[in-house]
Formats: sequence, C-alpha cells, structure tokens
Amino acid sequence: MIKTQFIFPGKKIFNNKYFVSLTGRVFNNEGQELNYHLMPNGGYFVRICAKGKVRSISVAKMVLLTYNPKGYKKDKIAIHKNGDVLLVKRYILLF
Repeated sequence: MIKTQFIFPGKKIFNNKYFVSLTGRVFNNEGQELNYHLMPNGGYFVRICAKGKVRSISVAKMVLLTYNPKGYKKDKIAIHKNGDVLLVKRYILLF
C-alpha cells in the first residue's frame, strides 16, 4: 500500500504528521492507523491534532487534498467511495 504525506493548505501545524492512502486509510507519523468516525451522510471522518489543536476532517477531503490538491474547491463536497474521489456541488435542503 502506498501512503503519501498529508499537506493541509492554510493549516501548516498539521503538515507532515499524517499519511493517507488512495483507499482512504489514514495513519499518523508513527504508522498507527487512526480511528474512523461515521458521518450522517455515510462517509467517514478522522480527528487530527497538533500542538493541542484538534480538527475533524473527512477522509474523502484528506484523500483529495493529498492526491489532487488542485481539484479541491471550498464550494464542493468530496465523496470517497471504493477508492474514487468525486466532487459534487453543495446543496441546501429546505424543510
């Protein structure tokens, strides 16, 4: 399995502390796999921390930022299923 260093644009304190595989597995710099938490939409997120700051981030966003950083846009949502990363437009549900 190939793992690549995760670089978080604009949040330099998290850089060089985590590794991400194309299949969505996330590891710390000691090689331990992080715990995954289920989101209401069916995706997963992890909690990353550095210097006392904790941030929750979706695994799909981590994969996208690691392997295709130019494809990330703030007005899009990243969806990662079966090793594929897709971008879809954000939408608002009105009840």
